[in-house]
Amino acid sequence: MNPELKKRDKEQAAQLKEAKKRWLKELEEEPKVECIVRNHDFLNQGVPIEFTFRRVKKYTIKDGETVTLPLSVYNHINSMQVPAPVTVQDFTTGQMKTDFSHKRARFTATLTEKGIASLQSMVSAPARKTKEASQ
Repeated sequence: MNPELKKRDKEQAAQLKEAKKRWLKELEEEPKVECIVRNHDFLNQGVPIEFTFRRVKKYTIKDGETVTLPLSVYNHINSMQVPAPVTVQDFTTGQMKTDFSHKRARFTATLTEKGIASLQSMVSAPARKTKEASQ
């Protein structure tokens, strides 16, 4: 292999390693919320959810388990959508067809009372800082 390419590959690997350290630190410093995670996948209901978030941290969460997660991981879990094909009647031909435009949640993370309270404190904290700064 070309020595210049080896040097470039080593530099890129070092940059990626540093970026992953930075991302992990940011993830650990992020505000946390307590939530209950559910798996709604038809074939895998009740099966633990396993994923690696941003190639930095691996999560294994049992179905129905109450966990404390960083806010970005909570949002990521709730953003997982899968197609939910629906059979509908075509108005022009009268024939049945499958509509793939519908989506459903694959997983959900529902805030607990403690999670709601921590989220409310996150929202009200910047407002208090703004008031204090203006006085």
